Amino acid sequence: MSNDGQAPQGGFTWHAVAAPRPYRRATMPQSKTDVWETPGWLFRRLDDEFHFTVDVAALPENAKCSRFYTAADNGLAQDWRGERVWCNPPYDHRNLTAFVGKGYRAVRNDPETVAVFVVPVKSDQAWWHDFALHAEIRYIRGRVAFGGVASTAPMPVCVLVFAEDYPRDMISLPQPQTSILDRVE
Repeated sequence: MSNDGQAPQGGFTWHAVAAPRPYRRATMPQSKTDVWETPGWLFRRLDDEFHFTVDVAALPENAKCSRFYTAADNGLAQDWRGERVWCNPPYDHRNLTAFVGKGYRAVRNDPETVAVFVVPVKSDQAWWHDFALHAEIRYIRGRVAFGGVASTAPMPVCVLVFAEDYPRDMISLPQPQTSILDRVE
């Protein structure tokens, strides 16, 4: 070994193993809310395809369908049979599990029901494996700018489609070029 910590061998110079760097904990940006208003472009694109009849997790000021349930109405306690459900649930673990699980079961119990969700990609969580993997998963390329939020979401989101006649597939959706009007709808 030479004085500089390098050892020549077979025409190559092997460098001494460097001391590991201190571990830096990666932190995800934290959000001050778990309620994210669906961007107009995304809802319109999906509504053109599915013709939603009810928004099951809405606030009165951001409901996407003429029929909607607020937290006071408890969309989880409502009957979804035969409906074409739109759902952008609160993004806390308990609500994600409950809403996505109800959508999965509603379609399994009634093939006429369709349930479509916009949710964060949480492939490390049990609800994702128990329910989301049984849906068509439409990943959205890039971070989504949700209504009422000045910047993009701190997490990736996707669309889950629970419907009897849709394949269990994964696809990628490009985001359109958006204008300021899409952000204020």
